[in-house]
Amino acid sequence: MNRAGPGTAAVPAALAIREGALVHSSKSPTRSTRAAGTAAVPGLVRVASAAAGLAAVGLVLAQPPQPPAKGKDTRYYSDREALNSCGLCHKSRPPGFALADKDSLVLLNEFTAWQHHDLHRRACDALSSPLGVQMSRLLYGDPKAAAKKADCLVCHATDTAPGAPLSADIPGRFSCDLGVNCQSCHGPAAKWDGPHRLGDWRPLTGHEKTATYGMTNLRDPAVRARTCVGCHVGSTDEGKFVTHDMYAAGHPPLPAFELATFSRDEPRHWLSPADVPYIRGLEPAAAAERYSYRKGEVEAARLAAVGAVVGFRRAIDLLRFDPDPARPSPGLDFAHFNCAACHHDLRVPSDRQINGFPGVPGRPVPQTWSVWLVRAVLRHAQQSGRDGAEQLRTEFEAGYDTLRQTFDARPFGEKEKVLQAARALDATCEKVQKLVEGIVYDEPTARGLFAALAAEAAADPGPAAARRRDFLDADGAAQIARAFAAVYAELAGGYAEPPKDGPPSPDSLKSDPAGIAKLLAEIDAELPLAVRPNYRNGLDESGKPLPGAETFLIQHEQLGQRLRKASEFKPAEYRRQFAEIARRLAADPK
Repeated sequence: MNRAGPGTAAVPAALAIREGALVHSSKSPTRSTRAAGTAAVPGLVRVASAAAGLAAVGLVLAQPPQPPAKGKDTRYYSDREALNSCGLCHKSRPPGFALADKDSLVLLNEFTAWQHHDLHRRACDALSSPLGVQMSRLLYGDPKAAAKKADCLVCHATDTAPGAPLSADIPGRFSCDLGVNCQSCHGPAAKWDGPHRLGDWRPLTGHEKTATYGMTNLRDPAVRARTCVGCHVGSTDEGKFVTHDMYAAGHPPLPAFELATFSRDEPRHWLSPADVPYIRGLEPAAAAERYSYRKGEVEAARLAAVGAVVGFRRAIDLLRFDPDPARPSPGLDFAHFNCAACHHDLRVPSDRQINGFPGVPGRPVPQTWSVWLVRAVLRHAQQSGRDGAEQLRTEFEAGYDTLRQTFDARPFGEKEKVLQAARALDATCEKVQKLVEGIVYDEPTARGLFAALAAEAAADPGPAAARRRDFLDADGAAQIARAFAAVYAELAGGYAEPPKDGPPSPDSLKSDPAGIAKLLAEIDAELPLAVRPNYRNGLDESGKPLPGAETFLIQHEQLGQRLRKASEFKPAEYRRQFAEIARRLAADPK
């Protein structure tokens, strides 16, 4: 396998809107001629229409960004302000715009991609969908209540007061017309919107943009992961948690979070730093400080590794969440336990009995989906000789065993001991995260990582590995497989013919000398490696519903199929497939 050279996108590269179609760019577009009369302005996206728009709102392009005045309003933009402001520059490309231009940083169609393809745009719509109405009726006795409830809106809308108690009376707190809009991820725009249009914005570091202006530095994998898991795993501090009551009423199980795959299937509306000539041309220290770019690094490997640790930390931090802080529950919410520990078919022979139990047979165990990928990352760190990795791996397993024992001490766990063990394990994970963030996942290192992923997926849980005898369920298996597929695909140079409106097929890689793509396609048929089946959200590019728009939101039929596949998951077959993958990797001289 030969990794694509400079200018070749990651897996896949950013997404572009061309004549209304969504396409993956497998390599940087050919440099095009700049429109006549468009002058070069170093450090600034040269867009005539955008410049006119800036002039219209009174911005002077030569003026450097200034820190906000003391006491300046830090509010979020309203939906209408966000629509007008972000759409000013990020709706469509002007004539003469060249992605391969040495000063271009963005695609300039991000707003259209979000409007037409991103399900975040329709997050609020889900609350009034048939499934949302059913949940609302069961939870609140009112089919329309969910669209007004803070514990729903905190993830399904843009929260303009994140971290404030959900019980706080803050008029207009949740901005819902545009669902989860740009500010939910990029940060409240009032401080950074004007300055980020100016030429002197670029020399600022990611930390400076955040500390002074409030823009979230999403190019930093750890920051991006923390931002995503806030809703896609949960956040105790922000009151984001899918309770067992919500699941019982019909809330779909949250897919196992894996950062590289979630980034791709949003769908991706940004360029990889490796595809931006301006970033590649910076001195290494400046590229790292401003754009978290490290030359020669396999982006998917870094995202998968860092995202694994951040996701696990958030999952164990959620153990301290209490749905009603005013009346703390003496026990843990049932959502903290592995769903399949109770909700599984009774079979003979039983995969669970064959696997064995980490403690007392039949007692509900904690959610385990997030631990497998961390184990693989630590396995690789130790095998590659990273200082302190062996000790941290031992410390992590000991801490996880302690946490698991607190769940097993009595049916449904001992809450205070669970929280104590979780805090201790998080302290270990903080050190693990620091170790992983310091690893540069260049091509040889990335190859070592996906070999470790395959080994972890194939590991035999027999008696000789008693401490590893967690039951590998569909979510944990999917997380490892998604990370492996993302890293492998980037090293293979991407996909030969990626579809225009959905995730790529695992067997469409540009290069596959080890013959692994077919095995990944087999796994994909049982455990979808993509988070979404397509990259459409049911709206046209102006935000108006298309015919059958509701079918793009999760429906009972889709959810039922997903749950059936999860219940029919066969760990032994999955391990066999990854054992064969590991064998082929070992035999591949490249």
